[in-house]
Order: sequence, then structure tokens, then C-alpha cells
Amino acid sequence: CPVVIGATELLAGGCFQQKTLRLDVADVAGDYPNRHLFGGKGGRQQEQHTNRALPHAQHSTAATMSDLQPTVFTEQTRHALRWFQQSGIQEANGGVARYHLLAEERNLPLSTEITGYAVSALVWTGDIPNALRAADWLVREAWHSEWQAMPFEVGQPVPPSYFFDCGIIVRGLLTAWRATGRLDYLSTARDLGLAMGRDFWSPAGELHPILDLPSKQPWPYERRWSREPGCLQLKSALAWANLANLFPGEAFESWFEKALRYSLDTHDGFLPGNADELKVMDRLHAYCYFLEALLARTARAEVRASRA
Repeated sequence: CPVVIGATELLAGGCFQQKTLRLDVADVAGDYPNRHLFGGKGGRQQEQHTNRALPHAQHSTAATMSDLQPTVFTEQTRHALRWFQQSGIQEANGGVARYHLLAEERNLPLSTEITGYAVSALVWTGDIPNALRAADWLVREAWHSEWQAMPFEVGQPVPPSYFFDCGIIVRGLLTAWRATGRLDYLSTARDLGLAMGRDFWSPAGELHPILDLPSKQPWPYERRWSREPGCLQLKSALAWANLANLFPGEAFESWFEKALRYSLDTHDGFLPGNADELKVMDRLHAYCYFLEALLARTARAEVRASRA
């Protein structure tokens, strides 16, 4: 399975691109369908950062770091991690930029989505200090508690919120919580997951890809996979499945099931989606998000029966 998205050339081909390291290990570190984790290494941190009780949270055995990271890294993965740590793409405040421009030696704006990916990746590689710097930036600087919203970047005017990004961020924060037991990570993940369910569903049963902030009005759809509803959003809907294991009294499970049904019903129309072969390839990349999400539910009859 892919370890890197966005810097795939770096790990798979060993060559640098002017792209962020975007290790997509949320599905490695974030999907434990039969495990309800509470706590973890870092009890002292848990005492310092407990902010409030979480309703209906399922308490159980803590994970060890061996549960969350592989036993063997490829040499390319080691090089990619070293580049991430030394390039400056993670800034001093912990946030991670979408792009690091090598020739200009500067970052483009920090991205909440890429920072979410980085949290999962860094926990997976065992770089807990940098993972927690990234997670802290998400909960302390990026998250708007007054709106219950996560913009895709931090700035003024406030940028919009993307459903896809929110799901990646939830799963990154859950990974950081499993590694540390810090309840501020868990509570922010829960609050963001609830906001995803309250705000992004359309009356037609589709997931709006983008919401304006602070109004939370959906952006008009465009004929581009990132600007219209589609089966690719199932990958980020997995955040609801993860949260459902921890908070069975919430609506997370029903939201995930709704997203799964929609994705299975509509995925056949996602490809080719365009007469331009290059744009079809771009859509194929997004379709792979849907296929990746199905891997978490391969035991389901309707998933096995789909033609995906």
C-alpha cells in the first residue's frame, strides 16, 4: 500500500520533488477495528493535558508503540523522514506546509490536512516529539472552537473547510492520542468529527466537499473531483468509523454507513469523468482514495459484491 502521497516520487522513485512529504499512514496507525484504545504511553502528559471528560468514551487497553509503527523501514523511507526533519517543511510552531520550494528555500502556507497526515506518519516512524508539535498546532492554533470548524489553512480572511481534510486531521489526532493518552487530542478529534456530520451533509444525502467559514455555507459545485461530491470522500469518512469505536452513543457509525452506501452506489460513474486522458488519470488518483477506504471493510458482503 502507498506510504507516501504527495511525495510519492520521493519514496517510490528516490527523487526529490517540490512537494511536501505527505506520508499517508492514517490507515496503518488509525484503523484498529477490533481495538478500543484509551490512554497510552505518556501518563504524565495525560495528567497535564486532560481538559474535560468525554461522554460515552470506551476505555480499554493502551497501545504500545510497537502497535503503531512497522518493524522495518525501507532505505527510501529513512531518507524521506530525514528530509522531512531537516528541510524546514515543518515550521517552528509545529505546522506543516503543503509545499516546500527547494529552489527558493521557503514554504508555502501551512496546511491543516498535510499536518494531519504528518502526525500519523511521524507517530508511525517513532518521531513522537515532532508528531506532537504538529498535533499541538492543530488543536491550539488551527482549530476554531468557537465555530467548531477546521479551515484548510490558517489565515485572514479565514479559508474554507474541506471535508476530506477534516477526516485526515481527525485520524491524525486519534493517532497522537493513542500514542500519548492526551485527551485534548481525543476531544478535538471528536468535536471535529461531530462538526463533519452536522455541517457537510447535503439535503440530497451527498457530502459537500467545501464549506465557507464562518457561515458554513457550501461552495458551488464545479466539474472537478475536489469541488463536487464523490466516492473519494469515503476515505475521510473512515474518521467516523474510527470515532464510532470510541463513542458508540454518537451518530458516527450511522454517518459512516450513509457515506459507504452513497459511495458504493455512485462510484461507477466517477471514471472516466472527463474526455481528457490526463484529467482521467488525475481522477484515478482520487478514485484510489475510495478503493483505499474499502480495504477497511473487505469483510462486508456489499463491498465484496461491488465491482470496485
